[in-house]
Amino acid sequence: MKVKCVRHSEGKIPGSKTEHWLTVGHEYDVLAIYFLSESLIFRLVSDDGLTPALFPGELFEVVDDRMPPNWVIRKDRNGVYRISPRAWLEPGFWEKFFDRDPESVAVFKEEERVIREF
Repeated sequence: MKVKCVRHSEGKIPGSKTEHWLTVGHEYDVLAIYFLSESLIFRLVSDDGLTPALFPGELFEVVDDRMPPNWVIRKDRNGVYRISPRAWLEPGFWEKFFDRDPESVAVFKEEERVIREF
């Protein structure tokens, strides 16, 4: 799945603006999708090329709606629907990844490769 950034956001939290993370008009591979109540969140790698960050869905338009073959859907205990590679849905995965756990980083890179090559 690919999306194109159509605008920036002025986050409610100071410093949470997106203009340093995203480029309007640029297309991004969607790594994961989260449905929270009334909100849609995309996880994608920001313009730094390194950070798989979360962004509000309203900043994007879908340009390719094909779903990668490694995506699964799961509803968590808080009622949030998550669509992503199965390994990324394991409890603690993202904490380990951002702590630079070598195994989690390797899993991320392999799943990201599958998404990008789809």
